[in-house]
Amino acid sequence: MPNTPIFALPYPAQTDPPNGPGQIQALATATETALGTVKASPNNRPYFHGYTTGTQGGFASATDTPVNITAEFAKVNMTHPGGSSRVTPTVAGIYRVKAQIMFPGGVGSTADDKRILATIRVNGSIPTGSKYGSAAAKTTGFVSQLAEYETTVRCNGTSDYIEMWANHNMGGTLTLDPGSILTIERVGDY
Repeated sequence: MPNTPIFALPYPAQTDPPNGPGQIQALATATETALGTVKASPNNRPYFHGYTTGTQGGFASATDTPVNITAEFAKVNMTHPGGSSRVTPTVAGIYRVKAQIMFPGGVGSTADDKRILATIRVNGSIPTGSKYGSAAAKTTGFVSQLAEYETTVRCNGTSDYIEMWANHNMGGTLTLDPGSILTIERVGDY
């Protein structure tokens, strides 16, 4: 049986002997396979937008710490155990990930070299080619201070998970403000 040029769906050739059940089964199987790629169509493309609703303590100076996502605005083709830091895409692909970390203003050292940091990790590790997004620590005149980082990562659609982590070098242990945001969007094939 020949196949259609775009989706490779089989159809009987003029010279094929009649075999309705076999030909229909071959067409049904090929159609199901082709429709499996629609799972990641624009209408249900994998997407996650989660954020923190309360404070989260325990961010020691110069120590990377995962940020627990406590609320979800949108979740499509992703798993996220409520309150955890891990988000797992359920469709393999390339993902654009953005982390926005909110620390309180008016705390820590006032030195010019002090920073707040945001990073993204896959399976607990910083992806190759990625690093930190940082912002100068502001200790006066600010209610909150924000560090952002955006990168692109690959996920296998089963076991790879994404997290945002925070760090600072302002001394002591800080509490994260509400409003830190993690967004994940599938932008291409694996």
